[in-house]
Amino acid sequence: MTGDNKTGKTFFDTFYQPFFDATDGLYFGQASFVDIHHVGIKASGYPREWGVEDCILIKSLSTNCLYVLGLQAMSEAAHKTGRVAEALMWSDRSKELKRSNHPVNPPMPTRLG
Repeated sequence: MTGDNKTGKTFFDTFYQPFFDATDGLYFGQASFVDIHHVGIKASGYPREWGVEDCILIKSLSTNCLYVLGLQAMSEAAHKTGRVAEALMWSDRSKELKRSNHPVNPPMPTRLG
């Protein structure tokens, strides 16, 4: 295994980074533990008029809190494998996301569309 693959950086950047919105520092993603609508079947956790994309393309606090924990785990993995600079990078990203989850003057929520 090479450098970035040992701590999951390549995986994270490939599969999760595309959902990151740099304008507010949050990730798009369905609310944790809430089923999304499927074609022809409406789940109970979202407004009935929402489509599948609406359920996924929200910035859920629960999902972003799980990302904070995931970034902290990435930091710990990097630290345990002697990658001090990478551990600091993951830790900083975790702290930035945590701050984004709790802004001082949060914007009014809007629905994607």
